[in-house]
Amino acid sequence: MALSEQMQSALNDQITCELSASLAYLQMSAYFEEDDRPGMASWMSTQSDEEASHARMFLDFVLARGGGVEIGAISAPLNKFDSPLHVFEEALRHEEMVTARIRIGWPPSSMIWKACPSCTGSCRNRSRKRTWSEGFASGFDGLRTAKWAWL
Repeated sequence: MALSEQMQSALNDQITCELSASLAYLQMSAYFEEDDRPGMASWMSTQSDEEASHARMFLDFVLARGGGVEIGAISAPLNKFDSPLHVFEEALRHEEMVTARIRIGWPPSSMIWKACPSCTGSCRNRSRKRTWSEGFASGFDGLRTAKWAWL
């Protein structure tokens, strides 16, 4: 069963968000290289790679479900920083934004159960409201591998 249009759109938005964060961290890494801080540059480069891998995981999931991937426009990341503290404040802002898109219950859980063909609803824990990431992760039944474990 294919993803609903609404779910596919939401996943494509998340892919774009993850790639935006990856570019922001890559720019931060470049700042640290230019400022002769190789340890910080390496750490930010690793964060960039991690966000890009998250985007790839979402992309693979959409494709595995027969969906279409449409990466949205990505604005140029901030490239002027006042200090290393400023860089890390921006990194925190990006991380909170990307994480919030998954953890705050976006999109509505009603979309998850409709989009997940293997879910009958019996897997829901009715004693508390499930987050979007929990509902989303439950849809990986046939695809669960080590690379999906972060969800």
